[in-house]
Amino acid sequence: MSLEIGAILPKFSLKNQDGNLFSINKSINKQAVVIFFYPKNFTPRCIAEVCSFRDSFEDFLSVGATVIGISADSEASHRRFGKHYSLPFTLLADTDRKIRKLFGVESTLMGILPGRETFVFNANCKLTYKFKSSNAQLHIDKALEHLRRDQLTETHKLYPLKFYPILKEKVWGGEKLSNLYKKDAGKNTGESWELSGVSENVSKVANGSLKETSLTALMEKYKEALVGEKVYKTFGNKFPLLFKFIDADQDLSVQLHPDDTLAKERHNSFGKTEMWYIMQAEKEAHIILGFNKKMDKATYLENLSENKLTNILHSEPVSAGDSFFIAPGTVHAIGAGVVLAEIQQTSDITYRIYDWDRPGIDGKMRELHTEAAMAAINFEEPNAKLIYSSTQNEVVELCKSPFFDTNNLNLTKDLMRDLSYIDSFVVYMCVEGEAVVETEGASEAIKTGETLLIPASTSKLLIKTRTATILEVYIP
Repeated sequence: MSLEIGAILPKFSLKNQDGNLFSINKSINKQAVVIFFYPKNFTPRCIAEVCSFRDSFEDFLSVGATVIGISADSEASHRRFGKHYSLPFTLLADTDRKIRKLFGVESTLMGILPGRETFVFNANCKLTYKFKSSNAQLHIDKALEHLRRDQLTETHKLYPLKFYPILKEKVWGGEKLSNLYKKDAGKNTGESWELSGVSENVSKVANGSLKETSLTALMEKYKEALVGEKVYKTFGNKFPLLFKFIDADQDLSVQLHPDDTLAKERHNSFGKTEMWYIMQAEKEAHIILGFNKKMDKATYLENLSENKLTNILHSEPVSAGDSFFIAPGTVHAIGAGVVLAEIQQTSDITYRIYDWDRPGIDGKMRELHTEAAMAAINFEEPNAKLIYSSTQNEVVELCKSPFFDTNNLNLTKDLMRDLSYIDSFVVYMCVEGEAVVETEGASEAIKTGETLLIPASTSKLLIKTRTATILEVYIP
């Protein structure tokens, strides 16, 4: 079995390309080390890999790391190989493949070809990253990416981040966000924006040394270390998701949202794909999802013009634990008596098509967007309800989409999470119970109605609890 993340660098000695005994514990002195196992000298892919490590050797030194290559070739072969390609780093001769076995490097091609795997250890000799692939260049790129992120984390000490909730008064809002979840909210508070990068509604850190720092400033300063390499390349300094808790004391307006293409064209914005997790539902509570019969444009417009839209809407009964994926174009509304967690793209664009003939908080009728909605509406059955396992103490997939993945963690005991394979920030929304999230050198408590951002630089964490249900969200 391959070494696990967090393992200590094993002690071993091998002959190097000069024929001298190289002892890892004596030769590595308080610096990071990249150890790459490769199949065989003078073969095309191995030449490409070692030459890429050679060409990037100064980059590795700049982030405080040394490089060591290991194969089953002899010292003499290593000497010829290193001299021919002017390799500036140590090559070690694992002729009996004992060290390969010690690290758990698996062979490929039915055990015929020695595997190609790279291990990154930090200055404390702890394994922080590992990668295996037949693509030689990726080993260099992935190792450097991780080391740079790790260096930034060491410099700035990122930790699990809580944010001040941004509370929104709504005509349909109630008092449950205050009464149940201790938000500093008024009587008609409908939404608590837990984590937001929406313009003029940007979250600020509420805990630790970065307290009062805005999410925008965090993005600009920490970049990939905060959100992940792939996420940062895609979104830059724009945080891509918005997290809310919603209390519907009355029915919300019937509405829908545009997709990315239409939102970009009309509003220079992301579209709005969202997901709901029902935290609490009063007796006979419901949501609106799509239509109650096969629908087309003509029938829809006829009912709209005659103010009979409610006659054709599908009402879906809900209870705690139900979950729904709301695709752009889906006609929907949260019904009275529902409290839920919402995960969505960073967008505040809504096309309201019916508002129950009621005035807003200011006493005026709220604007409807019936014309704008026509280009976005989807008349097909939404198939929105998410079916998932109720298995306890495991990571259960709840929702998978191009915009975000959500897992359900229904816990009755501690859970160790390996996040090293996720190139993204992770957000935890506690929807029931309480827990303490521990990372290396930091811990933060989280209870029902609270949200926590785990930086992408975090490779593993421990969730300590006796009972908690937590939504785990990240960008795929």
